[in-house]
Formats: sequence, C-alpha cells, structure tokens
Amino acid sequence: MGLLFAFLHKRPIWVIGTLLVAVIPFVLLSFITLSRQINQETSKTHAMLFTQSLEKVRGFYSSDVAFRVEHHGVLITHDYLDHDGSIPNPATFAIELGTIISNSEGISARLYSDYPFPGRTSGGLRDRFESEALRLFRSGHKDTFWSFEEVEGAESLRFAQAIKMEESCIACHNNHPESPKKDWKLGDVRGVQTVTLAVGSKTKTIRRGVIQTAAIMATLTLLGIIFLSLVITRLRKTNLATSCFVPNQFLRIIGKQDITQVKLGDNIAMEMTVLFADIRSFTALSESMLPSENFSFVNRYLKLMEPIIQEENGFVDKYMGDAIMALFEKPEHAVMAGIKMQLRLEQANRDDFFQGKSVKIGVGINTGMVMLGTVGGLNRMEGTVIGDTVNIAARLESMTKTHGSILVSQTTAEHISESSKRFVATVTLQGRSKETKVYEILWKDVRSFGTERSKL
Repeated sequence: MGLLFAFLHKRPIWVIGTLLVAVIPFVLLSFITLSRQINQETSKTHAMLFTQSLEKVRGFYSSDVAFRVEHHGVLITHDYLDHDGSIPNPATFAIELGTIISNSEGISARLYSDYPFPGRTSGGLRDRFESEALRLFRSGHKDTFWSFEEVEGAESLRFAQAIKMEESCIACHNNHPESPKKDWKLGDVRGVQTVTLAVGSKTKTIRRGVIQTAAIMATLTLLGIIFLSLVITRLRKTNLATSCFVPNQFLRIIGKQDITQVKLGDNIAMEMTVLFADIRSFTALSESMLPSENFSFVNRYLKLMEPIIQEENGFVDKYMGDAIMALFEKPEHAVMAGIKMQLRLEQANRDDFFQGKSVKIGVGINTGMVMLGTVGGLNRMEGTVIGDTVNIAARLESMTKTHGSILVSQTTAEHISESSKRFVATVTLQGRSKETKVYEILWKDVRSFGTERSKL
C-alpha cells in the first residue's frame, strides 16, 4: 500500500488521466446500452398502443357500424368492391386500414391468420415470426409477442397481438360458405394483428448523440486534466515552498501527513540528536561586506551545508543568521554530518568558493530527550525543539573556539568508536549545575567519504 500511495503522490495527473480514459468507454457503453433499452421499451409501448388502437377501431366498426347497417339490408362482405352498396366486414376493414397505415413512413400494420378466406392471398403466414407468434397465442402462453430484427435493411420492432374470436363474429365465420374453418368457439385465436415499427432512425439519432457526448466528455476530460495539472502543479510548488519552512521530517515525527493537520501545541517527547554549527569570527567577516553581500555570503554557505544534513537523514530546525540548528534521529548521522560539513568547507576554501574569504566553523552535538512541536500564536506559529539537550549542544558549539572544531557530549560519544574521538574535559556548562563530559571528534583522520561511517 505504501508503494501505491507513493506512486499516486508522485504521478497524480498520470493516474487521474489513465482512470478517466479507462472509465469513459465504460460510461459511453453504459449510455449506449441504456439508450438502446429505453428506445426498445419506448418502441414496444408505441407499438402496443398502436395495436390496441387498431383493435378498438376494428371493434367499434364491428359493433357500431357493421352491426347497425346490416339490419338495414346493407351487404357486409370481404369482397365488397365487387358489390355496389356493400361495405367490408370487420376483418377486411382491419386489413384495409392496415394497408393504408402502412403507407406511413416507419410503420406498417398487418392482420393475418392461418385460416384466411380464399380470396385473401396475402392473409396467411409469411415467416417464422408470424408462425411463432400464432403458436404461442394458441398455446395460451402469451397475448403479445415481439422481436427486434432487420426488416428491409432497417432495424425494426415487430409486435404481434392475438385477435380472439368474439361472440358477434362466431356465426359469420362458422356459416359463411367460403370460411375455411367452421368450428370456431368464443375466445379462439382466429388471427394476429402485427405492427412493424422502424427503430433504425432512432438508433442513428442515439449514435449521433453518443458521438457528441463522447466528444464533449473527451473535451471536458482534457480540460479537466489540464486544470488538475495546473492545480496540482501549483499545490506541489506550494508544498515544496512550505517544506522549506516546515520540513517533512518534522511533520512525520509529530505524526502529521501534511501541514494542514498541524495545530498549535502539537508536540512529542523523544530522544534526538541536536547539531549546532556556527561560522567562526563571522562578525569580523561581515564588517568587510555590504548588507547585500552579507546575504549572498551567508546563503552561499548555507546552500553548501544544508544538503549534507539531508544526506544524513537530518533536517534543519532553524537558521539563526550564519548559525545552523539541525536535528537527527540517530547520533551517528549527526556526527557524520558534522564531519562532512568540515571536510566540504575545507574543500570550498581550497577552491576559493567564498571569493578570497577563508571560512571555518564550529560544530556542537548533543543527544538527549527533547520536546518537538509547534509554538507561537493563533496567526503565527513555527515548529521547533526545546529542552536542555538543545542548550547543551549550543554550549558545546561555543567551546569549539578553544577546544577543537567538532565537540560532542558523552551521550553522543557513546555511539562513536574510541578511535574516532578524544576525551577533552569534564566541564560545567553555562546555565547548568551538572557536569558534562566533552569529547572531540577526530574528523581530520577521516579522508574518504566511502569509509567514514565504518570508522565511526
């Protein structure tokens, strides 16, 4: 999990972009599927309502038109065109109405039976769909049946509804001389009303909508990634700038993931090693420089020293003019940092890094319990470390003016090999009543960075 979070932290834009690119096809596929389902359900509802309307018209024609005029001597027959003054029977009327409606764009209606009258050459079953619908209706499993299939090159809905024998029609069908079946009963399925509804145009409209939606989503995704990239870049710069004031190691030690979680008074007690480093005779050096030159000189020196502290897993707690106060979790890391600082400064002087000025420093190191946390007010606070351990490190650094360039206390010296240190004295440091044993680190005997740690 740690590696995953580290990867997400380092490459959030890549991760977000990849997720969006991966998710968009699924979103579009879901949209297409949902749209298709909605289109199909809408088409089925449309076809069912249309079929029911045809049935109601046919029923109305049968009961309110044909039945009435028949009592006035009007001939009602399927071949009404061959007889002047006659009108079509209900079944013929429904067939003719379906033919007229079928001229409308995108929809057609048809009434068929497996017992068509002899003169209706187109009234029988035509294909598998019609056979299956009639079979299901006759078996009593369904009253409606539908299928989405290609009709004349276009995706279409074929909807079928059972036409059952009504009481008013039984006598006509059983007694008509040309009727192919004469034993009809009430409720028998005598035929099927079908409606074919083209849905291809709607599908094309949906596809166009999907393409437009995809283009919009891609554009918004790109803009979103650009915006997130700018925001995250800005946040990274802000975080980087913040880490210059509040080190990430400090946040980690006090148990905070980022600076937004830090509150005034957060603190932790723990053993740490404190390193103080200060330039010897800095006042005399600064008197020969302008204020701007002073700033430039100090920053050149601090830029040279600060990476060494990071190399040894420490962090700068604060800069105090030309002085550095750094914290380490392990004493040997602090001592190694002090050695490297001295060695690098020697090399810098040989290379005339400070432009004619020879710079020397004193380093004091002490290990002990400290309180690490935040101090200040509601509107201004900072991270710091307080405790007697800090004061001792500062006093040891002051002693380097007369007793060597790297001095450590006994609590630090306990972690250093005998060959790398020399006992200096037991002293009572300013502001303390207890005596402190002081040791000098023999850093000039360390000539190779590659063997320094083994010699400690």
